[in-house]
Amino acid sequence: KAEAVHQKALRLKERNHPCSPKQLVVPLMQLQQLTAVQVRSVDESLKLSLRALEVVEGALSQADTSLVMNSGLLSEKERRQLERDLRSYQVYKVDVLFSVHNLCKISGDYASALAHAKLHSQSTLEVYKRSHRNYAYALMLEASCYSFLPSLDQMEAVELLAEAIRIQLELTEGQDKVDSFLARLYEEKGHALSHLADEEETSSLKALQAFNTSRFILKKSGEQSRLEMVERMVEELRQNPLLCDRIENEPSPYDLEDMSPAARSIVFGADFGESEEGAEGEASTATLMAALGLVSLCVGGAVLYFRKARR
Repeated sequence: KAEAVHQKALRLKERNHPCSPKQLVVPLMQLQQLTAVQVRSVDESLKLSLRALEVVEGALSQADTSLVMNSGLLSEKERRQLERDLRSYQVYKVDVLFSVHNLCKISGDYASALAHAKLHSQSTLEVYKRSHRNYAYALMLEASCYSFLPSLDQMEAVELLAEAIRIQLELTEGQDKVDSFLARLYEEKGHALSHLADEEETSSLKALQAFNTSRFILKKSGEQSRLEMVERMVEELRQNPLLCDRIENEPSPYDLEDMSPAARSIVFGADFGESEEGAEGEASTATLMAALGLVSLCVGGAVLYFRKARR
């Protein structure tokens, strides 16, 4: 049905009949979304998505040009309608780029998947601005392509995820609970760091901290769907003999980079320092007990000294 409506609009345009860009775009977007969800042929779906992208970009350019060139001729009602259309086309473009990226990844064309993921990030930034969950998600999608392209600098993926985490942490500060999406970002950061190689295993240690943070958030939020995989990654890294000493000497088992005190309090709770395993709590308790033991020893020694002095 959507295809029939789109074809009718195309025929009207070919005959120079009045036909708004929206008449072309809306049915094609419906068709593209349905095809992307129910993928029967990846090539067919990709071809349709690329056609949708071309039509949407044409409509976007036309609406933008009309706003600029005809700004003095438009009524207030016409201007607002054009602005709404422009916004709709921008959102459509984000949706289509996501589908193209996903279909390229399914077909194994990872270079094209990355190229469209970059365009998706740029378009998402234009629509939702920086401090938005959707932009953080777009950065995560872009970063996920790097693991399929080992010849590229994998540090770029880590930097993209670090930026996504910073955005999500800023959003977390204004909430009373943690969005489990933050756990997903730390999980992806752990995977990205695992692909880096260094002699001192610093990247592996940071990966472990990222996975630990993801696991803590998943347990706290009660989301079990990804917890098992994250726990498996934690155990694999803990079995690395080169990390044993580094783990013991590390002040925190978590990834606290760019995490403000307010964000730490929301993520880990008011009594930050006590993980589900008590990793930091046990260390603090041990330090306190050692200090108390030293005080007791000093007091006991002083008492014995004065007793001997009296004798």
